[in-house]
Amino acid sequence: MKMILSLVLLTAMSAAAAAQTADTCAGYLRAQAEMKAALRSAGTAMPPADPMDAKIEAYCTRNPNAPLAEAMQKALAQ
Repeated sequence: MKMILSLVLLTAMSAAAAAQTADTCAGYLRAQAEMKAALRSAGTAMPPADPMDAKIEAYCTRNPNAPLAEAMQKALAQ
């Protein structure tokens, strides 16, 4: 039951974060950090990172002012 609630919470937070995220890498990184903090405070572990998300996060960490669409394109090209 806890796992189901955790997944529902993660889905809701992801949708909320995506709705509030600016179209920049900095906004993406901020939303990711907020989601991780919320999961941690709920006592839930973050699910394993998707390889594509890991590439986007790595690009955004190096280029925080870049548009998020550019980070996604770079991740897909790799």
